[in-house]
Amino acid sequence: MNRTRTFNVILLLFGAFAIDFNLAVAFHELGHATAVLIDGGQIQELVLNPFSWSWNLGRSVQDILFTAWGGVTIGLGYTVIPLFFIRQVKNNGMKLVIKLLAGLGFLINGIYLIFGVLYNVGDGAELTSLGVSPTLLSAMGSVYILFALIIWSEAQRNLGIDPQESFSCRLLVMIAGVAPYMAMIVLYNYLFNSEQLILWCGYAVTGVALAGLFALCGHLYAKQVYGGTHHVEISRLNGFIMSLIGILLILMEFLIFGTPQHPF
Repeated sequence: MNRTRTFNVILLLFGAFAIDFNLAVAFHELGHATAVLIDGGQIQELVLNPFSWSWNLGRSVQDILFTAWGGVTIGLGYTVIPLFFIRQVKNNGMKLVIKLLAGLGFLINGIYLIFGVLYNVGDGAELTSLGVSPTLLSAMGSVYILFALIIWSEAQRNLGIDPQESFSCRLLVMIAGVAPYMAMIVLYNYLFNSEQLILWCGYAVTGVALAGLFALCGHLYAKQVYGGTHHVEISRLNGFIMSLIGILLILMEFLIFGTPQHPF
């Protein structure tokens, strides 16, 4: 790819990633909120932060185990639903958003379960304390991550990367598309949540490393599945528009939930 096209593809990935990362987190919390409402409780607090912790608190909950499962089951389901309608979508950028949303849904929830069990935090820790087997949670998390690898590999063809393109080019696109968001996570927590900066730096490094792994899987997937012949064209405006939407979504979250009031 020439430099102009490469830059456009990176912008496209950055925008789609920013949109889908925030949607996947929001759907996770919405899954908890849905479970609370089904259980007959009320939503006490719902906080979404694009660069740090998000959470949902319910009250008058009867079945805590059910509501604890809500994020990694119901919330994950919300990210997958658009895949069932992707055949009706004509715009390539929207197809990318739909696929990456499902991929990020599986990835975020998978990592969340495994790290929750290992480090006794979040839903993994709560589910374990409620009697759910850590082995089951780790197995679920591993399966979720495997699905994420498959979906992300398939989604990369909607970026417009030629299957014959070199691995180094694909690696550049994937890391350059994801790394800016990871850098913003580090900067935000440096400014507003310095006590947990090491944790979020580790999260950011993991995100960049996973981008490299997805590049490798996408490269192998393109060679094996499409035989180096399948190519998707993208509009020159797609990257700019997608990145603009992603930035506006981030700003909207800050406007709604604030920064000083909810630093983490």
